[in-house]
Amino acid sequence: MPEKKTAATKQKKLPRIKPINNFALLMVLSVFQLLSGTAAAGGTGTFEVKVLLCTLALIVLEWLYVSVFYFAMHRRNFELEFIAFFLSGVGIAVIGSIKPDDAFKQLLMLIAGVIGFIVLVFLMGDVDLCMRLRLPVAVAAILLLIVNIAILILGMFIDTSVIQVVFIPILLPIAKAFGIDLVHFGLVVIFNMMIGLSTPPFGMLLFITSGISGTPLKDVIQDFLNEKRSL
Repeated sequence: MPEKKTAATKQKKLPRIKPINNFALLMVLSVFQLLSGTAAAGGTGTFEVKVLLCTLALIVLEWLYVSVFYFAMHRRNFELEFIAFFLSGVGIAVIGSIKPDDAFKQLLMLIAGVIGFIVLVFLMGDVDLCMRLRLPVAVAAILLLIVNIAILILGMFIDTSVIQVVFIPILLPIAKAFGIDLVHFGLVVIFNMMIGLSTPPFGMLLFITSGISGTPLKDVIQDFLNEKRSL
């Protein structure tokens, strides 16, 4: 009996945490983003209206997102979204203060990210669909990882034309069978071939660069490795 009483008293003593007013917090965030966007618009010496417009567009996107999910989907927790919105506003302000023309590109990428996140939210909400897709998605991810590593290593020793003629016809039907988007698969192959071509010890682009510039191969490789370390 005493143990039950102590447990009950401990439960009663727990502080009651009031929920955060989402729209009040969003208003504070919008004011901060508006001020930072205005400051970033004048960061280059001349006032760049495009940076401020991108900031305003981001604020409108944030209010639309929270309003739709709050009233239509009855969501009440937006902590992760507010963190993402804060970092997105900082990103536009930083990029706009350095290169105002790239602020619009950053806004487009943010819109694409929001759309992708919404799609994932709806997909993850269907538990049965997630259970059915977990094995194919896991296998496809492992396959893409293997393709990344294999093409990268092959590109270090073999010419890209040989990879395209010999190895891609073998990997392409496998990618189709697992439902991997062929555009995505093609980009993975191309990027890894390009990285492999410029990676020692036998990257073809290293020899081409050495021959055109007249620089010894060891100096080209050394510069390449220094560039990799700086990244």
